[in-house]
Amino acid sequence: AQFRNTCDQFTEHVDDMTSQEVTCADWPAMKPCIGRSEGSNCVWDRKLCVTCFSDADGITKIRLQTNNMPDHCPGNSLVKPQNFDYEVIFNAKQNSGTLVNEFTTQNDLDNEVCPIHHDFTTNSLRMIEHGTIESTRSLAFAINGVAFQSANQRSQDPVKPMDETNEQPLDICLGHNQRNSDSGMYHYHDFSPCLNENFLAGKKMEECINNAECEKDTVAWALSGYDKAPWNR
Repeated sequence: AQFRNTCDQFTEHVDDMTSQEVTCADWPAMKPCIGRSEGSNCVWDRKLCVTCFSDADGITKIRLQTNNMPDHCPGNSLVKPQNFDYEVIFNAKQNSGTLVNEFTTQNDLDNEVCPIHHDFTTNSLRMIEHGTIESTRSLAFAINGVAFQSANQRSQDPVKPMDETNEQPLDICLGHNQRNSDSGMYHYHDFSPCLNENFLAGKKMEECINNAECEKDTVAWALSGYDKAPWNR
C-alpha cells in the first residue's frame, strides 16, 4: 500500500507542509471539535509526507513527517496535531544469524516489548529524529500517518491486557489518546480497520467495548476491514 501523502514534494518542517482537510460529519455537540466546527461537522487538517533520498554517503533513507491527525473520525475529542519527523535507513542490512537482542524468558521479552518507554536509542536504530520527543514512544506509522504503539502506560497491550482492566478503552478504529499526557497523541494498538476508507460507513463511532463485534473478538474486528477488495489481495 502507498502512504497517503498530502505533499507533492519534500518540505523541511511539518508546519509548512501542505495539508488535506478531513471532515467528521455530525460531530457530537457535547464534545469539543478537534479542529474547527463547520455547522454540525468537525474539520481538521491532516499532514503526511513520506519521501526517499540519498544522503551524502549515498545511503538511501526514508524521511517520514506527519502531524499524526487521522483521516477518519476518532473516538474522543482529545486529539491534537503533532510534529513527528524522522529519517531512517531504507531496508537496513543486518548480519544474518546475529540477533540484536536475545531473550531466554517470557519475562525478559515482556520487559523489553511492553514498557512504553524503551531502552533503545535513535543511534542504535540508525535513526535521526527531527521532531518532538513524543514520537520516540511510537512503534511505527500507518499509511495515513497515525502512530502505532505497542503498550499502554501500564505496560500492557490494551487489545489483550494480561491482568489489568484497560483503563482507557480503544475506539472502534482501535485507537485512543496518550493517557495522562497533554500532547493529545492519538495512536493505534492494532491494525486499524479504519485504514479502509469505507469501513466506518453505516457505523457509529464508539468505544470498542461498547460494540458487540469489536468487544467479542478485537483481532477479527481489525481484520474485517481487509476482507474485501482491494484490501484482500
